[in-house]
Amino acid sequence: MPNGGILTQEIDIVTKKYNIEVKEGTRIKGKQLEELVEKSKQEGKEAILFAPGINDKTVTSLENQFKGLKVIKSWKELGEKVKK
Repeated sequence: MPNGGILTQEIDIVTKKYNIEVKEGTRIKGKQLEELVEKSKQEGKEAILFAPGINDKTVTSLENQFKGLKVIKSWKELGEKVKK
């Protein structure tokens, strides 16, 4: 396993209601988010970016730039969102 045994691969989560992109750290590619939002709209789902490493200013910026994207920074908030 690379990085001394630490798994750094990011995962995506797909449910009946949500398409969730999981990002570690602060490296977020706009093209990926565009595709996530577009795919979610086509499927009638909500697009969520789960990125615990980003700050509030970046959250606001991303949600303004990518209409229909919900950015979540904590496990608690993610759990509450997907329970609905």
